[in-house]
Amino acid sequence: MAFYFGAKSARTRGRGHSYGGYEKNRLFWNREGKAFVEIGHLLGVALEADSRNVVADDLDGDGKLDLMVTTFEVWPKTRQTLRVFKNVLPTEGNWIGFRFREQGHGKSPVGARVTIRHAGGAAARQIVAGDSYRSQQANALHFGLGKITSVDSVEIRWTNGQTNRLLKPVINAYTSVSFPD
Repeated sequence: MAFYFGAKSARTRGRGHSYGGYEKNRLFWNREGKAFVEIGHLLGVALEADSRNVVADDLDGDGKLDLMVTTFEVWPKTRQTLRVFKNVLPTEGNWIGFRFREQGHGKSPVGARVTIRHAGGAAARQIVAGDSYRSQQANALHFGLGKITSVDSVEIRWTNGQTNRLLKPVINAYTSVSFPD
């Protein structure tokens, strides 16, 4: 196997060939949980360059996730790029977000689990590390709420077993969260 991939790489590397076969990036739009539509070409993110990493984060705090994409190109010249795609779509729904702080001394948010409860049910997310190839998500969690106008409660369960509860948190904003003392 190593011989095959080594020989294939030697034939294509640096000779103007795409490592990904000139396959365009894709971006899927979730149609309220009923279907997904590919819209990358409409929003200008369907790059033909060999993309290596993608991270979604709300860079400007407006509640809409922006994209950061890196590329590695070998033709016509070798170069790497970082492209930032600001989400300028109109906001159609509500959201709630949490930004976790690294505090050192063994107080890391990695592994913390956040559960939100609202009239429509519940949703949970966890702060993770190492879930992407050569990229890292920020210590932030973002929940899209759609037409839901309030969150009843938030539970933050830390890796040491401690739990924080927030009642009636503010929506359409980020709440800063620190490891409990």
